[in-house]
Formats: sequence, C-alpha cells, structure tokens
Amino acid sequence: MKQSAHQGLIHQGLKLLLCFSGLTMTLDAAKAASVQDLLQTLKRHGFTVVQAHPRNRKAYGQFIPDQKQLIISPLTHQLGIARHVLLHEAVHAAQSCPNGTLRPLNLNRSTSPVVESRIRYLLNNHYDSRQQILEQEAFRLQSQPDAEALIIEALNDRCQVPGG
Repeated sequence: MKQSAHQGLIHQGLKLLLCFSGLTMTLDAAKAASVQDLLQTLKRHGFTVVQAHPRNRKAYGQFIPDQKQLIISPLTHQLGIARHVLLHEAVHAAQSCPNGTLRPLNLNRSTSPVVESRIRYLLNNHYDSRQQILEQEAFRLQSQPDAEALIIEALNDRCQVPGG
C-alpha cells in the first residue's frame, strides 16, 4: 500500500513538473522523466515552451525561431499527442541552432514502413516542398523510442547556452 501511494505521489509530481512548463501529459514515469529532461534542456538553451493555439489553426504545434518559442496546442493533450508534438517542435528547435536558421540535424534514423508511409502522406499533402527535408527529419525523430535523448544530444551539440 505504501509503495502504491509513493508511486502516485511520484506520478503527480512529474505531472506537476510538466504542468509547470505549460504542458499537461499523462505519461509513465520513465517517459515523464525524459520529457522533463527535454524541457529543462530546451530552457537551458533559451527556448520557451508555451501551451497556446498556433497561428495556423490547423497545426498542433509551431516553432518560432526568432523568438526561440515552441507553441503546443492545448488540443494535443486531449488527443493524446502532446508528447509527439513537443518532440517534433523540439527537433525544429535543435535544427535552428546555432544561428536561428533551420538546417537538418542529419541524424539518419529509419522508421517502420507504416510510419514512413504516414510521413510521406503528411509531407505531400500538408507541407511546401522547401520544408519537406526538415519536416521529414522531425517526424522521423519524434517516432524514435529514444527521441528525447536524441533531441537533448542535438540541442547540447548545436545550441549555445545564453550568456555562456
């Protein structure tokens, strides 16, 4: 009984930490800790994450390079996609380093044929051809089981700490 109550407190604490960042997600403890590490890394590199509706109302997330801001739609929590949208926009944050111009990270990761098919559909139907390389990379990385670690490493390698 004590262990169960303790686990509940840990889960509530992790959820509160995520809420503090403006995001509310229901995740297992390991994923919540990984997301929290990602949020802390983004903050350390001068990025902010806000929960708001993106300018494009059809989008679930948006990255604004000149403001170093990741916008995550409140709808993503209800749809169960908040983590994936955060990961996607965090890839764009890493792509924006070191100077604000988005460039591929060149992390050659593959995904399952089903995921690749969905990515191709999204790219062909919702993105300008000039954005497709960056978007394809973001979609591929968000689908990796170790996505948080990959993005944290890219942020640490490519981005400077403000004032550092």
